[in-house]
Amino acid sequence: MPVEVVSVRNLSFTYETRDVLRNISFSIEAGDYVGLVGSNGSGKSTLIRLILGLETPVDGSVSLFDQAPSRFRDWHKIGYLPQKNAALNRFFPATVQEIVALGLVPKRAGIPGGDSRDALGKALDLMDIADIRDKLIGELSGGQQQRVLLARALVKEPELLILDEPTIAVDPEIRERFLNVLMELNRKRQVTVLLVTHDTASIGKYAKKLLYLETEMIFYGGFDDFCLSGEMTKVFGSFTQHLICHRHE
Repeated sequence: MPVEVVSVRNLSFTYETRDVLRNISFSIEAGDYVGLVGSNGSGKSTLIRLILGLETPVDGSVSLFDQAPSRFRDWHKIGYLPQKNAALNRFFPATVQEIVALGLVPKRAGIPGGDSRDALGKALDLMDIADIRDKLIGELSGGQQQRVLLARALVKEPELLILDEPTIAVDPEIRERFLNVLMELNRKRQVTVLLVTHDTASIGKYAKKLLYLETEMIFYGGFDDFCLSGEMTKVFGSFTQHLICHRHE
């Protein structure tokens, strides 16, 4: 039986008088790599916040590893990166390695992967920031800061990675490297990935499934189904649909 890591049932959310999400239902199984796409204002980031318990639904339910977010305590299982620098105070007097090490707190959570120092070193190397480990976060460029936050999300070797536009300020070389790292974590270590991205044309190269959101869930499934979907042809156009499918092959 597949293990459900995330389960969303009949989820709705309203901001003031506007429906942000309406009657969303889907599940993410262990080992999935889901690309979450949609236009600006389609509810992608709100959905992520609801999954993590940072917002409360108007209707419906969410579970993480079979627990409601409000009762979930095993946060070491989840690595999360919000939208660009949303959780970063550039004036906070901390070094790169101190920011990355925050991903290992609290130690009582039972962080997997052996010695914390080794995990920290691996994360710094992975994002190619070991040489700036002693610099203050405020001294870095926007792209470097994003790489630090990516390392923080990866440092505890989580079972589930939730990433909201993680490479939006990263140069193409680092972007490609990071997305390949994510794919390797998913393929070889079975890390479950939920990736919000605006790069719809390239997501098929990495993800196993596509979730297309426009307040309501328009499509959720594998790329074989996506490629045969007339509804998705209407949304993307035949050329873009073909491009996504081709890159998934």
